[in-house]
Amino acid sequence: MLPKPIEGVLVDIAGVLYVSEEPIDRAAEALDHLQKTGVPIRFLTNTTRSTRERLLAKLRRTGFDIEVNSIFSAAIATRKYLEQHQFRPYLLVHPELTEEFVGLDCDKPNAVVASDAADVFQYRTLNEAFRILMDGGALISMDSSIGGASRVIGATGGGDGDCRDTVSEPSD
Repeated sequence: MLPKPIEGVLVDIAGVLYVSEEPIDRAAEALDHLQKTGVPIRFLTNTTRSTRERLLAKLRRTGFDIEVNSIFSAAIATRKYLEQHQFRPYLLVHPELTEEFVGLDCDKPNAVVASDAADVFQYRTLNEAFRILMDGGALISMDSSIGGASRVIGATGGGDGDCRDTVSEPSD
């Protein structure tokens, strides 16, 4: 029996294409070779601090020629999830990530989206998140780490103490 042809390739970004600001040796060459095969390629990242546009700029600075629509991130997955479930989110996310959610209805939130919120993670914003959760809102995480914002909210009694969903890579 002949093996099935490859229908597509998923490539993680950080640690596969570059580390910090340095491209991994021969990664651009390997990617160029793969692109020439015509097999569809999608790039994955679980970063919750950068938009696809910023990731694209970094990739291009480090020698990679890809299109923004081929990058699939935790923020994009979360946005699609919010749209599918008609959630109106309160965004407790890193300030640089908010542009990935432009155009979503955020009036009268019925969900809290939590991730690495940096300086946004403060009493006022946590209090607002707790109020939404206590009123029955859903807690949706983009961060599966033990120290992630949704874990902190859940551990301190926000809502029912449980995260509705994590939209990111699974934790070990």
